[in-house]
Amino acid sequence: MHVCISMSSEHESSPPPSSSWDSLTAREHFLHAAPEGLRDEFAIDDRLQTKLDRLLADARESWPNFDIDDGTFLRYVAERLGERDDALSGLLAGDLYLACACSRGDEPAISSFRSTYLQKIRFALRSLPRESVDDLAQSVMVKLFVSSERRPPVISKYAGRGKLGSWVQTIAVREGQSLLRKEAGLASDEIEMLVDKAFDVVDAEMLELKTRYHEALKRAFEHGFNELALRERNLLRHEYLDGLDVDRIAALYGTSCSIAHSWRSQAHSALFDQMKKVVTDDLSLDGDDFNRVLRLIESQHELILARITDGEGDASPSH
Repeated sequence: MHVCISMSSEHESSPPPSSSWDSLTAREHFLHAAPEGLRDEFAIDDRLQTKLDRLLADARESWPNFDIDDGTFLRYVAERLGERDDALSGLLAGDLYLACACSRGDEPAISSFRSTYLQKIRFALRSLPRESVDDLAQSVMVKLFVSSERRPPVISKYAGRGKLGSWVQTIAVREGQSLLRKEAGLASDEIEMLVDKAFDVVDAEMLELKTRYHEALKRAFEHGFNELALRERNLLRHEYLDGLDVDRIAALYGTSCSIAHSWRSQAHSALFDQMKKVVTDDLSLDGDDFNRVLRLIESQHELILARITDGEGDASPSH
């Protein structure tokens, strides 16, 4: 049982029991992260601790196996409150708790989310091409849970005002349509990033070849990438653009690490095979240039597959 402590009390003759310090610290986390316009009002609310304890109890009752401390969760809640008098009323504590845990990369939470909502995501995408639905659904999962340099994980935008399932389906439709539009081709900055990371060479000779034949590599990569199956393209995006290792890919796809390793190896092999076909047909390369570019592609392919076979989490070399 939590002991409710009012921080503004002037009549406490002794410190609270040690079991209450966690609640007190969590309260401070909440107040610090609350909207500025509501902070003073919350601070003088003698029922605030009771409300927070109720929120925590509802959250943990919904998902008892998540390892999220009280302060972290209440700060997460406070950061998503609007400037409204009834800011704590009507919040769906269990849904917010699941979203909070998923946004932190908690694997049990992501697994629970997957078993609860993946079918709803597929249903939301039912109007899109049938053969693409499964892979688009996995890509939506990545968007929901993986941050990038340009954005936080999309799940962090959920504010607990409506059912998480309905919110997820809305996000799925929007993201699914966006991902499907991207199938037409890669953006210029994405091509540059993918080529740089797929050919992240450290050998001086290979680096010189990469620099000299950069445009030919870009052409081969773009055409080769666009010839891949949707899952293969997604796996390469997850690895090189989202920075996911094989463990995260396996968790998001709900499969084993060995299967994720196999998928990733197949995606790399398919990409480099397609690139070699493009280079073979590239009339701008003479005999010597053709051999050098082909040598660079084959060398990097062998290096990446060796790393994947050795079980490294990232196919790119670490520096």
